[in-house]
Amino acid sequence: MKEKEGTTRRAKKFNSEELLKNLAKAMEVDKLFCDVNLTIESLADMMGTNRTYLSKTINDNFQMPFRQWLNSYRIEQSIQYMLHHPAANQEEIAKHSGFLSASAFNHKFKAVTGTSPRLWLRRDVNRQQVQARERRLIIMKGIAEYLRRIGKARGFGIQSPWAFRFVTEVIGERWPYYAYEDIDRMYTTRRERRYRKLMLRVRNDIYPNKLVERDISEIDDGVIANDAVLCGVHGAIVVSGIYRDKKSREAWVKMRENPCIGVTFDLYDLAICFLDTSIYKQHYILNF
Repeated sequence: MKEKEGTTRRAKKFNSEELLKNLAKAMEVDKLFCDVNLTIESLADMMGTNRTYLSKTINDNFQMPFRQWLNSYRIEQSIQYMLHHPAANQEEIAKHSGFLSASAFNHKFKAVTGTSPRLWLRRDVNRQQVQARERRLIIMKGIAEYLRRIGKARGFGIQSPWAFRFVTEVIGERWPYYAYEDIDRMYTTRRERRYRKLMLRVRNDIYPNKLVERDISEIDDGVIANDAVLCGVHGAIVVSGIYRDKKSREAWVKMRENPCIGVTFDLYDLAICFLDTSIYKQHYILNF
């Protein structure tokens, strides 16, 4: 009886947050799940607690028993191993994932994913091939659109002095701005940096009026009316995703026809829509 009380006191002394932190390190960094001999008793001993407290902590925080929790790490490891070693056999995958045998690995994998490891891998490879093909098509469409618009840059053919100034001094501005270094530090991709620098220039140009950024999927007549009130007569809405799919293209055409929208600048990836309807309504297609 005394031994049981001592064990309980030992468990209570152990902070649950600290235990969860140590469990995360043991599984995600040290990968203890790869040890086929790992048991709840041996893990509890390593964590400095007892199996009852460890089991309760796992149940309370992950809503699953110890064995299921352990196998979830092993299944994830097996998936990563298969993706990096597609030619590996099941014995090799099992060995590197903490399963005792290929049959045990196959049984647990099917129980979790609903399919065999090989069939899952074939489906994943097919998914990756489809995604790669879709990415290539998007890139090719972008290049084709760039070539189609190549003559519509730097204000060529624009008659309006106001629109010409906006295209050449704001959209097409190449001189460095005061916050460009901050943007370069904050954003990793060239596309994100380019977009953020453009937004900075547009905001500076229309100040003190406001600029609202939206995705085309958010746009309807009510949203446009509310944004017009929020931004003021000389404000603007920047909308992205205008050529994402057929529905987006149709929404973009409808948005340009809205009575609250004035001059619009179509930059392909996004559009800048001014709300000043006193200026003659014009739609400019530009190469950005």
